[in-house]
Amino acid sequence: MTESKLVHNERVKLAATFFNSLAVIALATGAILPTVTLSMAGKPLEVSTFLPLIFGAFISAFCVSIARSLLGHLKD
Repeated sequence: MTESKLVHNERVKLAATFFNSLAVIALATGAILPTVTLSMAGKPLEVSTFLPLIFGAFISAFCVSIARSLLGHLKD
């Protein structure tokens, strides 16, 4: 059974949206939330503070690159 181009493209876009959502979640929970929490608690921003930020940004970039790669599989 072969799927139509429209069905294929919608499945690819759905997968890309999933990875894009993961990227947003990773950036929010791994980067933004710890930084804001520590700054509101009055604690100084140290090098160890930026480790979650770097990790969250890396995971976010990885998920976005997967999403962009998936969009390259769209059919004309």
